[in-house]
Amino acid sequence: MLGGIVSFGSSAAGADITADFKDPRFRAAIYSVIGKGAPQPILDTDVAGITTLDVHNLDLFSLQGIEHFVSLEELDCCNNLLYGLDVTGLPLTVLRCSSNYLTEDAVIGYSGALDYVSGFLPQNAPRPLVTGVWSVPLAGYAGEELPLNRWAVIEPGNAAYSRRLYWSIVDAGTTGAYMIDEAFGNAVFVVSPGTVTVKSIVYNGLGPNLDYEQTHTIRILAPGSYVPVKEITGVPRLAFTGVPLKLTATVEPADATFKEIVWGGGDSYMESGVTGDIFLAKYPGTARVSARIAAGSRLATATAAQEMFSYDYINFLVMRQEDFKPVTKITGVPARIGLNASYRLDDIIAAVVAPADATFSNILWSLEDSGAAEVEMGNYYYQSIVAYKPGRFKLRATIPEGAGLGKDYVQIFDIEARKIRQWDYWPAWMQWILKYILFGWLWMRWF
Repeated sequence: MLGGIVSFGSSAAGADITADFKDPRFRAAIYSVIGKGAPQPILDTDVAGITTLDVHNLDLFSLQGIEHFVSLEELDCCNNLLYGLDVTGLPLTVLRCSSNYLTEDAVIGYSGALDYVSGFLPQNAPRPLVTGVWSVPLAGYAGEELPLNRWAVIEPGNAAYSRRLYWSIVDAGTTGAYMIDEAFGNAVFVVSPGTVTVKSIVYNGLGPNLDYEQTHTIRILAPGSYVPVKEITGVPRLAFTGVPLKLTATVEPADATFKEIVWGGGDSYMESGVTGDIFLAKYPGTARVSARIAAGSRLATATAAQEMFSYDYINFLVMRQEDFKPVTKITGVPARIGLNASYRLDDIIAAVVAPADATFSNILWSLEDSGAAEVEMGNYYYQSIVAYKPGRFKLRATIPEGAGLGKDYVQIFDIEARKIRQWDYWPAWMQWILKYILFGWLWMRWF
């Protein structure tokens, strides 16, 4: 209920005080009282003659602007969300302000008897302060509505109790963005691609009449241009105790819209943890680290929140530097393979890693150079290789971090592809005996 207006000053002259009503709901209530509407200005002469004002049960966070009601004698602001109230200089005789979040010392400038004071909080009641506004969409699509209140979160959680977010556009850039529901700023509509800067406001977020404000930059993309993250690769898996390790990774695909990684994790028993992009552990063991990319999997829309890309199970082997055993050699790779046959690498390569107690021994195979053999590699249920023409090719064996912290062990093998003869499957010693017999027979026959 809004009412108690006894007179209006002339709106033909007077100062514009619209901006003094910082709470959009209070501003909307005053528009209703004086019979105006946005974007018309509220003038000091519009409110100077009002003697009674009823703004109870409107979810108001602030009554800033009330100082212009210089004739106000009776004010009812019960059942709101007020943390502070300053009525200094007003000729109030009746003030009803119960069921707010006011302590008695938070009502400033009123010396009369308070009505319905049972709603006051004790003077030492804790007031959690707002520290941030998170989960604000990083991007949206041009031509669509982007809800802000639906996804944003006030931190800490107990500070959000009794507080609501309000929004305004700081800089629309080239987007043509405008607020929907101007009084409460719940969503922004963007017309064109570009960048829009918005501001979140939590009234009384830092105390009575002290508002929390934070700006947020939102990218506006053309429909269909968003590229989600598919994979994060190249993450280190080895760390030495007491040695800071800079975390790096490759985001795939390379043209993903968002690629900034936020690292986290660690283990208390190892006294390990991540600060920024630096991992550090005091004791040996296996530590788990996570890599996350905000808005990496999905953008926010009117019906769905943005979704981060998460890689939460990165296991780090943490050991003392002096205990690390590097790889020195890989043997057991065949010198030749047959043509037009798909070979499972596990079947034709009996690779042996030296030394036997090397810290890492898992080999990743890749084609270094197909050469004249026209070699193809497959990696479906297992790694396979096939050569279509005679010739030589090069196969790469990689053991990630097999040579040390951040250093892969790499060895290149030169292999011949040719038509395999039956005796090629015989052991080398048998092949030498066969060659010796044939050579002897030819010698005796011709000489």
